[in-house]
Amino acid sequence: EAAPAWQEYIDYINEMILNGIKATTLISLKNMLITMTDEQKKIPPICILVELIDDQLTYDPPLVEETSQLSLQENLNLWMNDFIQRGLSIEILGNNKMTYSNSISQDSLVIDLIDKIRSYIDGACLECQKLFTFFDEYSFLYRLPVNQSFEHFLHGEKRIASKEPTNKRNFINEHDAGRR
Repeated sequence: EAAPAWQEYIDYINEMILNGIKATTLISLKNMLITMTDEQKKIPPICILVELIDDQLTYDPPLVEETSQLSLQENLNLWMNDFIQRGLSIEILGNNKMTYSNSISQDSLVIDLIDKIRSYIDGACLECQKLFTFFDEYSFLYRLPVNQSFEHFLHGEKRIASKEPTNKRNFINEHDAGRR
């Protein structure tokens, strides 16, 4: 093991293995990013459910990391870590104490791809959270009894807090169909 030729051979084998694992990790991360950012996709890579539980809208998986359930970001971080952790299944030859996973996680290309994926995920989560604002405009439909909310809707009322809406627009009496 002390012979320089043997050590060079071990280093060469370790380098080949590292390059192979790094290449599969980069391909997996790149495909993850392409799948997430592809505007022409027919099937989304991740489905986020908007659910009405009691009178509250929730996302499943959650968009924030403040719940006991894994958030979207945490789930996707686990996926990315799984790609990197492939290097744990193969031991480095020789006396080197570093693992292939450590080497891969410190690679600048891997770090760059992970940053791009996380940035895209954060942007997508912000867009989803903006939907709450949109849904909140119609919260009277799901926060009041159905009959009462339907009556409010027919009279053009969108607010729950006050009995008198600030917007007195009545959709039934509107004559211009193009304004609806």
